[in-house]
Amino acid sequence: MRSALSLILLLSIGIASAEIIPSLCWKTELTGLVDASPSYDNGSIYVTNWYGWSDWRPGLYKLNATTGEIEWRNEEISGAGKAIVVGNTVVVGNLSGHLYFVNATNGVIEKKILLEENPSWYGIASSPIYHNGTIYVQTFSNSTIWALRPDGTLKWNFSANVESSPYASPFAFESKIFFSAGNRLFCLNENGGELWNFTADSKITNSPVVSDGRVFFATQSSIYALDINGTLLWSKAFNGTISNAVLSDSMVCIGGIDSLSCFNATNGELLWKFPREGKTEGKVDSTPAIQNGRIYFATNTQYGTIYALNLSDGKLLWFYSLIPPEDSYYNIMSSPVIAEGRLFIGSDSGYVYCFNSSGTIELNVTLYPGNYTEMVDGKEYEISRTSALGALHFASIGAKADGAEIGFSYRLNDSWYSSYGLFLESAMGLDELWWSFYVNDEMPWSALDKTELENGDTLYLIYGTGFETPDNATTMLKINVEIKPAGINSVSANPGVRGGNISAFVNVSAEEGWYALVLSGVNSEGDSLAGIATFYANGDLRVPLLIAIPQQVKVGTYRLYAGIYKLEEYPEKLISWFGPVEVEVR
Repeated sequence: MRSALSLILLLSIGIASAEIIPSLCWKTELTGLVDASPSYDNGSIYVTNWYGWSDWRPGLYKLNATTGEIEWRNEEISGAGKAIVVGNTVVVGNLSGHLYFVNATNGVIEKKILLEENPSWYGIASSPIYHNGTIYVQTFSNSTIWALRPDGTLKWNFSANVESSPYASPFAFESKIFFSAGNRLFCLNENGGELWNFTADSKITNSPVVSDGRVFFATQSSIYALDINGTLLWSKAFNGTISNAVLSDSMVCIGGIDSLSCFNATNGELLWKFPREGKTEGKVDSTPAIQNGRIYFATNTQYGTIYALNLSDGKLLWFYSLIPPEDSYYNIMSSPVIAEGRLFIGSDSGYVYCFNSSGTIELNVTLYPGNYTEMVDGKEYEISRTSALGALHFASIGAKADGAEIGFSYRLNDSWYSSYGLFLESAMGLDELWWSFYVNDEMPWSALDKTELENGDTLYLIYGTGFETPDNATTMLKINVEIKPAGINSVSANPGVRGGNISAFVNVSAEEGWYALVLSGVNSEGDSLAGIATFYANGDLRVPLLIAIPQQVKVGTYRLYAGIYKLEEYPEKLISWFGPVEVEVR
């Protein structure tokens, strides 16, 4: 419900900054693996793919940054290095070990130079840089830095004669060139002369980054900070990947083997780590991007996930997790690039994705009767699962949308709870303007927690001045609601022995009536187990269930799924299911 106070506040609020949200502007299929980071220049995206199956189409691609349309493809070029644009020439490495110079307008090759004579699987996966009129690129087999003129002619090269990370790239700062080779970091002058080198504790996994007179890089076991003359400032235990450090004020953030970490750039103190509490989300090879107090990155896992966090404390704002077909992998090694108020990133799905700072995010959520608990400023509130707030809550945990699972954080305001209820103050980190909501075509005259939904309703959560409707909203969450009579919240199962039983407990929520609950599954060899329970419910209930274990089944791990039915409709009509839950048979 609006009040005179809220309207005054709306009039006094400024325009919100353009924050990237999980609103997919476009996605363009290149096929193969898009592990290279996109490069933006003058309204265009340049990116390569590499390796693939079936009818994959290798190439250096030029895409329209606004629409995602492919403007041209050069099929001779393929790799994982980021391209750069120098004048009207695209410079990029290739699997063959050549460095290519390509006309940015039409994709025609102007020149190619063989630099890596032992390309292996990688070719030139290093990303070239352009500094003070010179192109620098690194080859990995003997850690050679090549200094080239814009026309491709050689100025000089320097070899450390040891293998480096195939993805390592040089970094230029003022009149110095930095690069990694094995477990050493080198600093050269612009004529290729060595100024100094520093020996680290193990192989350097990423590329050096220089900021504010300090050099940052990671090894397999540490993160380092040196001063510009090669003196150690600090080092901390850290399992590095190919993710490069990014700096913001006094913070240095970097991806690791199982997390993203943020350190104090001055003394190396760990400020925060995501994910928290030891939960492993997966390897981060992606170099983060920072903008407007947010940090964006992705995980190199089967269900590659793009994250947005609050930079100051590492708290989750939103995630966008790709859902591959069974036995497929949608890893993300690519790093996000932000331009034109959008975020661009590649994936092993074969697509380049573009996320916007506005738009409609459409999600589907399934609800069932019962209550859950909301915590607001340390106070607990019992909320109906089938309320508008319940729909928001369960959508935020992770809801399916167009081949992905999207989740986000939100914050509630209980200042007017005694009179009206709970109000949405922030979602996905957007809190400068106002959140209003509609159910179907109407704006309810009650708060989110006081508005009950029906099966088939659509909840619209609109970010703006408070006067937009679903028809003209610029930024909106659209949640399509399905309400079922019963659902499963969790399953716990204890190990069992052959000839004995597996004891399990299933937490359900259901409208009043009789139900059948089935818990069943198989091991990797096809042996099956199953148990069934019938029960009467009216709300939340913990249902016990026993699964008899035959003597002849094999020991090992079984993956169990729980399904719930109305008793009179069993076994034809499944209401909902939960799983898998792994349990051991001994």
